[in-house]
Amino acid sequence: MRTLASFPSLLLLAAVSAASTAPMPEGKCAGRGTPPFSDHETPYDLNAFPIPHVARPNLELIGYRFDDNTGRILDLKGAVVSQSEIDDLKNPFDAAYERLSSSLWQAYMLAGYRLDEGTCHLIDPDASPLTRFQMKMWEAMNRYGESHMALENLLAKLHGLDPDALVPETVRNDMLALAQAGTKLPANIKALLARNSVTVAQLQRPAFASYADSTRYYDGQRSATDALLASIPAVKPGVASRHVGIRIPHERALGIMLGNAFERAIAKTGPGRELLSRFRNAKGKNMPDVMVLKLTQTSNDPNAPGALYDPSSDRMVINHWEIIRVLHQRLTPEKMAKIESRLSDAKQLSKLLAEEPSLLLLLVDDIDVIYFHELTHASQARRNRVDDELVRGNLPNVNPLAKEHEAHREHCRSLLSGEKRQGILRQL
Repeated sequence: MRTLASFPSLLLLAAVSAASTAPMPEGKCAGRGTPPFSDHETPYDLNAFPIPHVARPNLELIGYRFDDNTGRILDLKGAVVSQSEIDDLKNPFDAAYERLSSSLWQAYMLAGYRLDEGTCHLIDPDASPLTRFQMKMWEAMNRYGESHMALENLLAKLHGLDPDALVPETVRNDMLALAQAGTKLPANIKALLARNSVTVAQLQRPAFASYADSTRYYDGQRSATDALLASIPAVKPGVASRHVGIRIPHERALGIMLGNAFERAIAKTGPGRELLSRFRNAKGKNMPDVMVLKLTQTSNDPNAPGALYDPSSDRMVINHWEIIRVLHQRLTPEKMAKIESRLSDAKQLSKLLAEEPSLLLLLVDDIDVIYFHELTHASQARRNRVDDELVRGNLPNVNPLAKEHEAHREHCRSLLSGEKRQGILRQL
């Protein structure tokens, strides 16, 4: 995955003087402050409006506590929660006011949710808006997933070490850094990690126990049989999960348009033709789908990827904001002002690029190297399932960054080959 600034194009040199110098547009759904509750003063009264005990665990998961002695709901800091705050959980999440982390926003987009540009609500595939309660639930479960992965990572680091040896300082420091950054670890694991004298066996046993509990929750297991099935390790090399095609017509049309344009550009170089050949089989061409999504809520998020390959759906995903960045840098202020209202979402963008092919060529010329890099990751995922085995701890001696080294090397070969190289030289 590459961020927006990862590939400063040398081909931009001739266009900089004419480019727009105005700030990048963010749109109106940029999370500019929490909406005020209608009433901060009136506390929620459990005696007047009881909440069934069966419903309470979900509210506790998102940070609320119940004091039946006083009839009040408390937040994590112990403050009394107002009636309007609980009522507001039923309302749609409003991206105009509230901002999500880049990782959570990206998870929503890749899972099939979309931003309604008119209302700033996130809507599900059935066009129903997500409530603030649903958003907070997802956020809490996302944090749980981070904790689960941290335990999995710890066990992988401890795998194969001498049980009587001290836990390496680097392992302890890495895990404590995760905890300090906000990843929740079980209290007993955190206490052991803080000890200089803890042995591998002393840490491994409770870590296994915590991971087993976490796995049952994380994988939705209800029985010992479910747990045993989940522990079966190997995924056959080359087996990709079956995925559903892109269902929204304008997203599909835009993806086909961009995918074909990128293929034509990549095929002009030797490394490009070599990469494309990996996506041909006896039945012909078998390229990943292409999508354009807003992978972060705002254009100025420092964690915004320019593009990524999503192995779970076998899709190339180009960040909508990367397209805006290119047009903003390459077009004159007058041209940008003329088309800016048509850049809000994939539907508008699809129509614009179909009507103005020159803009499509401009985009491809600028971000084909990013696309090449991510397409290399797509070929790696189809070649084998190394990432699956890495997280299982089955490949302790494999460098997890090896795939990035390969993708970087290959996109450099592409950048310095054929027509692309000549274009760079002409700008010098």
